[in-house]
Amino acid sequence: MSDISLASTLKDSESPQPVSLPQPELPPTFQHKTLSAVFPCLFSLASLFTALSGQQFPKPDHPPEFQQFVHTTLCAFSCEESARKVRWDDRKVLVHQRTHDAVSGILREIHDRKKGSSVLLQVTDKVKQYNSGVNLQRPFVMNQHIHSPAAVFEQPMWMSLRHNIGDIAFRQLIVHSSLFILIDNNCFLQLSGEPLNDINLSNMPPFAQTAAPRVRQSKLSKRAIQALKRKREEEVATSEEGVMEGRESKDAKAPSPKKHKLQLSSMGIQRNRMFYGKPYQVAGKHPSRGLPPNHILNTCKPPSDEMPKDLECLKLLAVIFPSMLTLEEGRAPKVKGSNERLKRMAGIAREMLVRHSRANYHRILKDCMVKLEKETPYPCLPPDSAKEDSSIPVTQNIPSSGSELPKPPTSSRLASGRNGPEPPPPLEPKTQRQVCWFVRRVIKALFSTVILGSQHNQDVILASTRRFVTISQHETVSIHSILQDIRINDFEWLALGEKGKRVNQAEMEKRRMLVVDLLKWIFEGFLIPLLKNTFYITESANTKYETVYFTHDDWSHAAKPHFEGLKEKLLVSLTQAEKIVAESRKIGVSVVRLIPKPTGFRPIVNLGRPVNIRGDRAGDNTRPVSKWDMKSTNDLLRDPLLILNYEKTRKRSLLGGALFGTNDFVPHIQQLKSDLYKRHGSKLPKLYFVKMDIKAAFDTIKQDRVLEIVEEILDQDHDYCIMMYGALLPPGNENRSKAPRKLYRSKAVADNMLHPTFADHAREIVQSMRNAAMVDLARRRTVKTADVMRLLREHIKENTWQMGRNLYRQKTGIPQGSKVSSVLCAMFYSYLENEHLDWAQQKYSLLLRYTDDFLYITDNPQLAARFVKEMFRGFPDYGAHISPAKTLLSFECVVNDLKLPVADVNQEGEVEFPYCGFLINVKTLELKQDYTRMVGHPIKHSFALRSMSKKHSNLVTWLCRQLQNRNQIAHLNTALNSLDTVLFNVGTNFAFAAMKVVVYHKGHDIDERLHKHIFSRSLYSRQC
Repeated sequence: MSDISLASTLKDSESPQPVSLPQPELPPTFQHKTLSAVFPCLFSLASLFTALSGQQFPKPDHPPEFQQFVHTTLCAFSCEESARKVRWDDRKVLVHQRTHDAVSGILREIHDRKKGSSVLLQVTDKVKQYNSGVNLQRPFVMNQHIHSPAAVFEQPMWMSLRHNIGDIAFRQLIVHSSLFILIDNNCFLQLSGEPLNDINLSNMPPFAQTAAPRVRQSKLSKRAIQALKRKREEEVATSEEGVMEGRESKDAKAPSPKKHKLQLSSMGIQRNRMFYGKPYQVAGKHPSRGLPPNHILNTCKPPSDEMPKDLECLKLLAVIFPSMLTLEEGRAPKVKGSNERLKRMAGIAREMLVRHSRANYHRILKDCMVKLEKETPYPCLPPDSAKEDSSIPVTQNIPSSGSELPKPPTSSRLASGRNGPEPPPPLEPKTQRQVCWFVRRVIKALFSTVILGSQHNQDVILASTRRFVTISQHETVSIHSILQDIRINDFEWLALGEKGKRVNQAEMEKRRMLVVDLLKWIFEGFLIPLLKNTFYITESANTKYETVYFTHDDWSHAAKPHFEGLKEKLLVSLTQAEKIVAESRKIGVSVVRLIPKPTGFRPIVNLGRPVNIRGDRAGDNTRPVSKWDMKSTNDLLRDPLLILNYEKTRKRSLLGGALFGTNDFVPHIQQLKSDLYKRHGSKLPKLYFVKMDIKAAFDTIKQDRVLEIVEEILDQDHDYCIMMYGALLPPGNENRSKAPRKLYRSKAVADNMLHPTFADHAREIVQSMRNAAMVDLARRRTVKTADVMRLLREHIKENTWQMGRNLYRQKTGIPQGSKVSSVLCAMFYSYLENEHLDWAQQKYSLLLRYTDDFLYITDNPQLAARFVKEMFRGFPDYGAHISPAKTLLSFECVVNDLKLPVADVNQEGEVEFPYCGFLINVKTLELKQDYTRMVGHPIKHSFALRSMSKKHSNLVTWLCRQLQNRNQIAHLNTALNSLDTVLFNVGTNFAFAAMKVVVYHKGHDIDERLHKHIFSRSLYSRQC
């Protein structure tokens, strides 16, 4: 058909009919947990065309595959008006002879419409590997890869749909709707329309963010319809006025958008700034006491026998109240407001400076530490632990618990050397009560009731400082919570005129903002520098999120021997020339810090911080380096991690019994239980359990050997393709303010394993998803295997640590804190397992390993004893040796005159063997949640509230997340566990979640009387 006839046909199909026919009724809206929260109109192809045609679609004589296709394929519309643009054509005219030509015409129309982005026309300039030239039929669509998203519509099912509905309806369907095909697990892949990742979910109307049925306009009340019409007319009038003004005066500036006022509830104190700080050094290299020397109170502090000058007072006020006073050197101060108020404020600044000059911070600290020394001590940390055998640098994150880590045996062999010189006293952190007492003394010494307005205000601020000191690591305090119960009228130095006189709203708001400035400075400008310069503040390995305080003297005395041990065993100092080379590499230099643990310290390397590479611009040192030019080491390792994860899935047989998640543990246990039942009948035999851990696993890995293993696992004959896709996950609950979660993910595939369409890859991705929606972002890039090996070799062999001002290279082991360390460790010990422990992998035995934590289960006592002896002998070619302190057995065994620890018997007379957060019943192989790991620590340290806003409205979402985190498949598997065990796991999960709810509410500044009301209202108004 010619272009003229084609254009006329399409024009006639959409031209208004002279006789107004009633529009067909749209079908009921399809319900999906994710898509219904984005699109108010969601239909299946079968229901849509059945409603439009007035007859059943598809027909009974259609093939079953086609019937299933139209029933499971969804079309989504942003409104009913868009849905009514799709019309049924009884003629079913096929304008084009080939489907390829029909799709090309549709793409041309979408491009000419220029209404937002489209999945079918996604373009990126970063893709260069798959460029198959320019298609003359659609030059506007760049061929980024061989199989574009539009190629899906040329598949047999879409060709059959085109023949059954005609080209007109086929074109309208693709142009005006967003099409989704079913993949698996009720997950859908988007084929057309605006990409899901480009839709602004925050601006969605409330009805579009819920999965409630669609409400028709005819069912609305007359008043609601009039309100909607009035709102639309106002919007149209506003837009028309803007257009007319633009035509009348091209030079007229558009009205600036309203600036949204920052809410106090969203203004948080930057509490993370006080962690991992170092004290300022004074003359003689001694740490300073109290506030750092460059603090504004120290720079403006007068001599002890003099009063502060007016200029010093103005400098202090300019720092405390930046919204009122601006002070620039060589210029007169700029005051926003009344000079009379400024004079009164100068008085409190003068009093503050005088009080600071007379305060003895060191004496206050000493008195507070001594007065409360009888408190319950914190678990001691040996300061000289670097010299002990059990504290060889271990930098991996291994879950520590009292049940999993038995006490070291007290044999004569391990007790040798105890009669030597006495070690220095153990390192004990200061209790939070001591720190709170110190802060209280300092606040009362520096800020009088005149400065803070009244005794009531001082008590409120002291209560806020106590919460500021005691909350968990990632939690924070908002200005709104600090301002609660503060009496602004008590600040007499804010008043203008007579005391007690009524003021207008503007004056009251001005006073309120000045009080906010003062409170913000007390916490951020005074309290944080004070704590950071007085204590070394960190988290610990055994209390997780708890904020721990050490004095700088105690910390440096304990950490220095450990750093010396690291330098001796793990690191090599770099020369000046090597430092320049190290700083110019892409990987850059990593800063190291220590985290205390019960047996010493754990070095943590910060590989997530952006690195400023010296000389990275080929000698261009004139242009400043922006934050977009800097990448962290983990950012550079993103592609190698994707490729290693892809290969570990594809070559699973090479990795032996490696576990990469807790869900991987269940199939192995279930298969072992089934095999044992087949062999021994209805009763399981006596089983022997062995759990062993590699000592300093990450730090003893042979660097050359791990690179050889990676090179063997990677595909040397082909390169890899990295494809990017977007995903929308269901909302956390049915709250109207909740929108689906938007994710961006990437997947690596060998270039010889690419599927014809992304839908084939999506079927592999959604195996771990439910009720999600995906979209192919059509972004591909090629990564060469040689480049991956070059980057990994530089990352492993040239890993540089920064300790103070010195640089060191790690001479053994693999870097800690990197994204690839866990995968590399798993691959390394998999080859050890295949080479030395292949005899243990028998049918009625099970050998598993989570990173470096081995678990061996067998019904043969000889095999169990052999496994223990083989592991204690060590593997020198892999640098692997067993840690006796982390060994646990279910039977008695003696190796080299050393009696190994045995698992305890519980109150019910059963042995529950701990491993990877599970308690394994040695008689029945049933799995329980390891509740003993949480019993030994306060429940408040098991989680942290990272967000300040809407904590009460998000209670149900938070509670559901706490339940889901421990609601694992292993706990609910009735094929593996008995009903009593499943119910016990469910009850334990709810019990711990309920205890967390109590701590959740106690962490809020709210009246206790409201806790019960808020909790009950939240639970009954929404469903988890």
